[in-house]
Amino acid sequence: MKKICTSIAFLTALTSSGFAQENEHGFFANAAATYTFPGQDEWESAIGVEGRIGVGIAGGLRIFGVFGYSSWELDSESDSFEGDTISIDGDAGIVSLGAGLDYTLMVSDNASFVFAGSIVYQIVDSDVSINLTEDSIFNQSADIDIDDAVAAFVGVDFLYDISDKLGLFVGGGYLFNLDEPEVSISGFGQGDSTKFDGATIRAGIEF
Repeated sequence: MKKICTSIAFLTALTSSGFAQENEHGFFANAAATYTFPGQDEWESAIGVEGRIGVGIAGGLRIFGVFGYSSWELDSESDSFEGDTISIDGDAGIVSLGAGLDYTLMVSDNASFVFAGSIVYQIVDSDVSINLTEDSIFNQSADIDIDDAVAAFVGVDFLYDISDKLGLFVGGGYLFNLDEPEVSISGFGQGDSTKFDGATIRAGIEF
């Protein structure tokens, strides 16, 4: 965990130093809407937004800072036994902060493929609860806490420039956890772990 966080800090420092220098490749920024197909059965879907701000450093290579927010919807479950029902529902909001590198491969004057990789720290705000109902009367509820985590993303976008200062892109990739978040039930101690990972599609604008 310490090594991963150190890597994020190092990449972020490089991004900041790049902005402080004049660079012939110039600055860039983009914004995207994202949809993730969760790799874990407990999560149903994840919708989010993401922004990247960076600078060219050599040839088609660029370094960037990344920030985003996503909402992960739990695949609600319930089990019944002799009139008692236990259910789990809710969602988790995740703020992602990190840095990465990408490489632009031109395929025509206006079109290119952008290959990217990044590491982010996931700040998790859990709104998941477990509920116990006896004979159709609500009795007890407990919050489920989820720790923060670290994740990496690798993917490729197809970028089409509609002007010198504006482009549209669509792409996809895979998000996977480098550090799995632990799960605990309030008042009952540590439980299992989960993951915020899965195949991701994204689309947006670059300027």
